[in-house]
Amino acid sequence: MKRLFFTSLITIVSITIIIILIVGVSLSFRYGKVEKQWREEAYNDYISYLSSQLTPEKVIGIETSPSSLRVNLQSFPNDRITGLFFHSSMNSTSFAIGKTPQGFSIASDLDSAAKQNRALIKISQQEQTEVTDTLFDITFNGSSMSVDTIVDKVQLDFVLPDNLSSNDIAGSATFRINGTVFGSVFVITHTPMTYSYSSAVISGAITVLLWSIPFALIVSLVIAWIYSYKNTKMVSSIKASLQALTNPSHEKLTFPKNSIPFIAQIFDSIGELDDTLSQNQRNRSEWLRTISHDLNTPVASLKITLEGIQDKVFSPDDPKVIATLCEETSVLEKRIQSIIEFSRLQTLKTIDIEEISSESFISEVTNLLPAKFTSNLVITCHADSFRGDRRLLQRACYELLKNCMAADSNGENTIWSIDSDESTIIMKFSNPGKLAGNIDFFEPWSRGDWSREEGGSGMGLPIISRIIALHHGKATLLQNNQDTVTATIFWPL
Repeated sequence: MKRLFFTSLITIVSITIIIILIVGVSLSFRYGKVEKQWREEAYNDYISYLSSQLTPEKVIGIETSPSSLRVNLQSFPNDRITGLFFHSSMNSTSFAIGKTPQGFSIASDLDSAAKQNRALIKISQQEQTEVTDTLFDITFNGSSMSVDTIVDKVQLDFVLPDNLSSNDIAGSATFRINGTVFGSVFVITHTPMTYSYSSAVISGAITVLLWSIPFALIVSLVIAWIYSYKNTKMVSSIKASLQALTNPSHEKLTFPKNSIPFIAQIFDSIGELDDTLSQNQRNRSEWLRTISHDLNTPVASLKITLEGIQDKVFSPDDPKVIATLCEETSVLEKRIQSIIEFSRLQTLKTIDIEEISSESFISEVTNLLPAKFTSNLVITCHADSFRGDRRLLQRACYELLKNCMAADSNGENTIWSIDSDESTIIMKFSNPGKLAGNIDFFEPWSRGDWSREEGGSGMGLPIISRIIALHHGKATLLQNNQDTVTATIFWPL
């Protein structure tokens, strides 16, 4: 159970971690796109607001007094903008309004900050080196003005306040008055992570995601234990059932209830196997009984005859006595030979496949039969050739025709047909007769006493079935109508 537990745990935890990683990567990717859109919208709102503030009255004096720009730009259109940072390209003055996204005040005078030996941080490799810039090209004659806007990218090549990162800047607005660039205002915005409302939502989602990891591990432990416990119980039941099958006298198998489909299928298969083994056990007992009878009959006859000769009841020179000895010896020999042949076929794994001409094959088989029988035998062939083991197939066809001879000694009503389709060779043997009920003719010795009444060893059809099985085919024996029996053998080409 421990091994199954750890295997299940590792599998469940791995799946859980993979799902959490996929969710985390997806959220990170999605957040990056949302943050970019957020900052662009805040920046565009500010540019629109700034455009509405550019009037002749507010432009007067900007060239000579940056403080007037401070007054004009000190209000923000919405709360997504945290502050502004102004950098003059004329006199290198700078000032700031508002706070950083983290809530710290931006150093408002860089010159005084430098005098106090405060570090002025230059842009690092991890920060953005350029931002989107909207150029306000203003033409002003003292009473009227016109404004053209041009959007472009500008480099950040100056020193920022020590608590401000270039990544906090969403974009800039540059003022050019009568052809002279006056300076730029850099817009500092919140991100979804620093904005109060969205920050609460995102932080809550991240907290839930982080807490879900230990929770998922705990759930994985519980699920793995339940899964391993149930499956260990089922595996133990399967093991016990299979061990019970090794005992021929075991009781009827019972299986625990379960809701797992594939375990139920295994239990069903074990139940079917139990029924099959029980049937085989009964067949084996019947086989032993019938084979002993079949072998004992000629042996008993030989013994009685020999004892009669020994007691001088029979004369050893009597032709009838000699004929009886020969006949019973022949029967015993044939039955022993059939057993040996069937046993050899049971152990045979491979056969010699060759291309066989139908015409020569028919001639070889009929030469094994009495001429009286073959003279009236009706043969139809619609296949020029087929593939198989010539010797084994000859034996199979001979055994079937020999059975036909038992019902129709003259062969007047026996038909042997050979046909084929694109993938299968089919041979049919029809003769007048009736099949006895409740007999599996392809089971060894199943014919029992009936076979002795009819003659033969009772092994012919089982031998045929095994030969065709070695060709990956099948043999059938059916009562077509009240007076006709048809045996069919077929195998793939």
